[in-house]
Amino acid sequence: MTMKNYKTLTFLLLTAALLFCSTSAFAYDEDTHFQLTYVMLRCAGFTDQEALTIAAADQGMDDSPGTVANNGLTPDVDAEWKFHAFSNSEFTKDVAAIMQNKELIFAYASGDPSVIPPNINEGISTFSRLVFFGVFLHYQQDSWAHRYHVDDLKYTSSHLTYDQWSPFTTPFGHLSQFNQPDRPPFCPICTIKCMEDGMKYAKTFLDRVLNRPINPKFDVPFLNVEPQFDPRTDGIYGPFFHALSTNGIDRSNAQGWFTYLINTQVANYTSSPDPTFGEHRTANAPDLVLMRDAMNGYCTNYGPGFGLNIAVPTTAQKLAQGFTNIDSALVWRPTWNY
Repeated sequence: MTMKNYKTLTFLLLTAALLFCSTSAFAYDEDTHFQLTYVMLRCAGFTDQEALTIAAADQGMDDSPGTVANNGLTPDVDAEWKFHAFSNSEFTKDVAAIMQNKELIFAYASGDPSVIPPNINEGISTFSRLVFFGVFLHYQQDSWAHRYHVDDLKYTSSHLTYDQWSPFTTPFGHLSQFNQPDRPPFCPICTIKCMEDGMKYAKTFLDRVLNRPINPKFDVPFLNVEPQFDPRTDGIYGPFFHALSTNGIDRSNAQGWFTYLINTQVANYTSSPDPTFGEHRTANAPDLVLMRDAMNGYCTNYGPGFGLNIAVPTTAQKLAQGFTNIDSALVWRPTWNY
C-alpha cells in the first residue's frame, strides 16, 4: 500500500469512527488504568483501601465526563493535554513540556516542599493526596501509551525512550490508530517500563506522604534485563500483537513478577485483523471480568512467593469509590485549592 493510499484509508476510517463510535468506544481500557495499577500499588506497599482509592481515581479520569479525553464525537482539548499527556500547540508543545507537566502534577499530588508552601501542605488530607496520586498516575501511564509507537506500519526508533518519543496531538489524539496505543499487546515493553516508572513515583509518595518505605522486593530500578518482544507471539499474531520475552528473566524478582503478570494480561486479549495496520492482527477490547480472574489467578499462585496477598477489586468496587464524575476544575494542578 502506498503512503497516499494509506493516508486515504486512515482518513476514511477516522470519518467512520467519528460517525459511528459511541462515547464508551473512546474510553480507555481499565485493565491497565485500574486492575494492573491496583496490583502495582499493592506490590509497592499500599494497603488494600489506599490502592483501591488511587486506582479508582486513576480510572475515574476516563470514567468521568468532565475529564475523559473524548466524549464520543467531541474531543475535549483541555482534558487531552491536561490529564492525558497529549501534545497541544499552546501549552504542551513538545515532549519536554509534557514531561514538565507530569512532574508538576506529581509535585502537587505528593506535596513536594520545593513546590507547595508548608502552610498549604499542612492542611491537605491524606485521602485527597491519594486521589491526586491517582490523577497523576493516569497522566504518567498515558505518557507511555500516547506516543507514536508505530508510524508507516513500523515501530519507531524512539517509542521506548523515557523522554525522546513523538507524542500524539490534540484534538484527535491517537484516533488514527484507534485504541491500540492503550492496549498492552501493542507494546508490552512500554507497559513494563511504565510499571517501573510508576513504582518510582510510588516510592516517593510512600515516603513523602505516608512515611513508609517501598516494599524492598519492588524497589526501583528493577529492569535489570532490557525487555524484548517474544518472537513466538510475532509468529502467531503478526507484528502488532506481542507478549514479553521471558528469556533470561528471573521469575523470583520484580522484573520477573511484572513480565509474567503482563504476559498473563496479554494472553487474555483476543485479536482480529485490523485494516488500520495492514490487516495484521491487533488486540480487541478486553473482557474485564476475564482479565480480573486471570490477574487474580496469577496473584494467588505467585503472590505468596513475594509475601503478597492480592485480590483485584471488581468494577463494582471501583464504582463504589465514587470517581465517575470528577470535576476537572478541582483536579487541574494550578487551581488545586487545598
